[in-house]
Amino acid sequence: MKNPFYKGLIKYNGEYFKGKHTPIISDELWALANQRIKEKLPGHQFIPRQKEYAYLLSGLLKCGYCGSHYIATSCVSHGTRHYYYNCGRAKQKIGCDNTKSIKARQLDAALLEYFKRASQDRTLIAKAIGKALIEAKEHYDEADRAYADSAAKLAQLQAEGQRMLDLAVNGDIQRGPSYKAKLAKLETAITEQEKEAEKLKQTRDEHGMMAYAGEHITENIEYALANFDKAQPETQRNLLRALIKDIRLFDDKAEISLYLIDGKLTNTPEQGTEPQTGKNTGSEGQENNGKKGKKITPRIDGGLNNSETMFVSRQMWLPGQDSNLQPIG
Repeated sequence: MKNPFYKGLIKYNGEYFKGKHTPIISDELWALANQRIKEKLPGHQFIPRQKEYAYLLSGLLKCGYCGSHYIATSCVSHGTRHYYYNCGRAKQKIGCDNTKSIKARQLDAALLEYFKRASQDRTLIAKAIGKALIEAKEHYDEADRAYADSAAKLAQLQAEGQRMLDLAVNGDIQRGPSYKAKLAKLETAITEQEKEAEKLKQTRDEHGMMAYAGEHITENIEYALANFDKAQPETQRNLLRALIKDIRLFDDKAEISLYLIDGKLTNTPEQGTEPQTGKNTGSEGQENNGKKGKKITPRIDGGLNNSETMFVSRQMWLPGQDSNLQPIG
């Protein structure tokens, strides 16, 4: 009704002109209707539609009891829409008693604060990737020692071969069948040792790439987390999916499993990272104490990794899973 088109006007180049169409309302009635709208009389109130909330952790949360994904839900109370995460199986009533509704805004904010603190403390990031990098450096040291031993043996064989050639050139030894057989055997040993040394060198270099990538990884994570709040919601979700494999929620803790380097570390962890969490509190600030059916507002405290977990990665283009642990798409 606010559009002047209804009273016979059209807009062109920022100005209104009388159109050729037949008005469906008079100027007086149009003005009266708009006056009533402005007065916000009952039945004429226009409430701006709230924008949908960007569930930053959607697809990452899993129930710690049944293993299914949490789903994003919402409801309206007293004119305000509230957003929650719920266990998919419990919501569908197909085999899980974890009926808690977790406030999405509080959980998202807690996790973002958790990572933001990590970006300001390199030791926290180092803890998150430290064990894997330590093991990679240990593998590198072992491979380096093996290569050094092989290279030393190769140098000895080459020196022996050169010595025999020098003796033959100087006439200090006869070039008979015995000499030729010994020289052929030595050449074969040198060839085999060269192959072994080259293979060990490649293995050492591969472990070295892993072992000394930690500083670059730390710097990249620092930068991304420090500028996280400046990014658009879709970018924030993509970053979280690049860092986090999954988050398993229990009554009194959250286990966070992080990716490290794609395609390098393949040991499957027995459990995810277990931050030192405080007790979950109910929607009114009271402790939940593990009771079912109450809305909880979780808090995430402590360092990124206080466990002995080996973080691993997967192919990032693989589809996710739905609440029934089946591939999406």
